[in-house]
Amino acid sequence: MAWRGGQTATLEIARVDRGATRLRSHRRVGRGWGRSLLALALGVLYPFHSYVAGVNVSAGDGVVALVGLILVFQFAARTMPLPRYTVHAFLLGLIIISSLAINSLVPTGFFALLPGAVEALKYVAAVAWMIALYWLLRDQLPRRLLVFACTSVLMATGFAILTVYQNLFLHAQRPTGPFENPNIYGNYLVLNVFLAMCAANLLAEDRGGGETRSSLLLRSGRTVGLLVVIPVLTVGVLATGSRGTLVGFLAGLVVVLRLRPPTALGPRKLLAGVLAIVTLAVAVAWFLEHHPYVLARLGRTGSTDPNVEHRLALWRAAFDAFAAHPLFGIGYGQFTSYAGYMRLWRAQVAHQTYLSMGAELGLLGLLVFLWLLWAVMRDSWRVQVAKGGGSRLGRICCGFAVATSVQGLFNNVEQFRSLWITFGIVAALVAYARTARARAAVVSSGGDPAGYVQPARTRQQL
Repeated sequence: MAWRGGQTATLEIARVDRGATRLRSHRRVGRGWGRSLLALALGVLYPFHSYVAGVNVSAGDGVVALVGLILVFQFAARTMPLPRYTVHAFLLGLIIISSLAINSLVPTGFFALLPGAVEALKYVAAVAWMIALYWLLRDQLPRRLLVFACTSVLMATGFAILTVYQNLFLHAQRPTGPFENPNIYGNYLVLNVFLAMCAANLLAEDRGGGETRSSLLLRSGRTVGLLVVIPVLTVGVLATGSRGTLVGFLAGLVVVLRLRPPTALGPRKLLAGVLAIVTLAVAVAWFLEHHPYVLARLGRTGSTDPNVEHRLALWRAAFDAFAAHPLFGIGYGQFTSYAGYMRLWRAQVAHQTYLSMGAELGLLGLLVFLWLLWAVMRDSWRVQVAKGGGSRLGRICCGFAVATSVQGLFNNVEQFRSLWITFGIVAALVAYARTARARAAVVSSGGDPAGYVQPARTRQQL
């Protein structure tokens, strides 16, 4: 009788434990849907930009601000998750403040504190996008990244179609989309090409379960992405006429694409790959035949193009500023006024990220920024995610980081939101892979993976 009572008590305890586990699971799902909605809103609002007091503002900044407010409350509760690149960004921010403070004490004919402070705030806002993406994705990365990627890709595809229409029928040579700058717009479209690859990778590994209808729907979505979305976005990139964007895009594709002999592929994958390549080639050839402006623009690059000559003059001025102020630079955000002080044809940014960082922040600022880029590329190249969770996501993110870094040879990219979005995705991917390995270790030791809770970084750990 005592044994039957003990067995009943054991069953009751097990039932309570299962109920508690289900309750924790429901709570996690509830929180997960809230973050998924925020990720969806971010994908929709990100491309819509306007100017407020002369500062470019994205509609998605409101979502980022909301995430920041949530993180403030989490910080008060001593659990504030931050991406692994926060230290890099923080050090670069300290160097920015130091460059402004030191140069404000040295009289020059070009230094202006207000533009530098505005540029510093824009840098902080860009870093906030990294933190927001990390917080949104880190604990359920495959599902939420799929939501964000698909939403963003759909928006970008619509803009790319509009851009091609403006090229062919309205004879607009370099449409800027919602960004008012063809270089930033081209980078946004390139980002979405790589996000489409991320979504295709997740869909190919079929996270929809084992049901036949679900699997067929997922495979159909991936096919549409390969045969329709990526060619449209690629043509949109060509339509912007941004030479730096095109060079960076090609460099990123070299990193991502994996060439394998046809014998290593199944007939279905081989057929899909051939159709994708043919569709892309036909779309690009058709566009260039009807709108050859980008080819003409590329052909002028090596000649006496006034735009190229002015760009070279800006680079020389940036190098001279770096050589004259190697320790602390001329001050963050000061190159435009410096170019005007040097009586260049047009006072602009340097249009070269690395020369600009060296000129404005000195050697230390340039090295910290390169350290940040290298850390992201290294992590994204090395991260290993088990098949079923997006096994090639790291390589794809590395491709976009390389693409934007190469574009940085021709444009200032350090404040591009797309770059910091990628930093946040890579940080979340590394955290997700680490958590998956920890859960696998719990399972191998005979524990319950549902009871594993990812440790949060506390205030003392920061």
